[in-house]
Amino acid sequence: MGRLDARHLAYGLLLSCLLVGGGAALAGGAGGADDAPDVDGDLLRFERDELRGEADPDKALIYVLRPASIGMLVKSWFFIDDEVLGANKGSSYFFAHVEPGTRTLWSKMENVDALELELEAGETYYVVQHLRMGWTKARTKLKLVDAGKGEKTLANCGKRAMLTDAGRARGAELAAEFGAEREADLERDAVVAEKKADKERDR
Repeated sequence: MGRLDARHLAYGLLLSCLLVGGGAALAGGAGGADDAPDVDGDLLRFERDELRGEADPDKALIYVLRPASIGMLVKSWFFIDDEVLGANKGSSYFFAHVEPGTRTLWSKMENVDALELELEAGETYYVVQHLRMGWTKARTKLKLVDAGKGEKTLANCGKRAMLTDAGRARGAELAAEFGAEREADLERDAVVAEKKADKERDR
């Protein structure tokens, strides 16, 4: 084998390792059963019925959207206050009717990301779960979008995710386990917002 061919082979092997390693970080992670594919729908099942939620004058309607196919097998859990609301995998969504008021919406993957919102009865909200690379697993980032953006994003979600009884039980465990991280994330966001406001006042 010539020197050039050997270099090409070494480069190809290195590239393959990087692709496999990066894919594992997003598709499976290195850290536990919650990043593994569901077996026979033990925690999640999916429907392609494209069902939409109906407005309720006494409740807020929330769509939780994960349109990207990246990290297809990784579950992104979603909670409201101390309760699990659902979970997504790549290119999926779910919706739920919740009590109005000041509520904390949060997601759990390698990290915890939280939003505190004032939800109004009869209104519809769209929250997008974004994924990005973490140290050992994928990380989550939540973003509230308007109705126009929300409906376009929803159109890119090919299936509706629903928790099984086992999934709800696991979600309840996670809600209890990571509640402190939720509060810590809100506190960090408050500090960042305060510093930003101080800079704006100093201009």
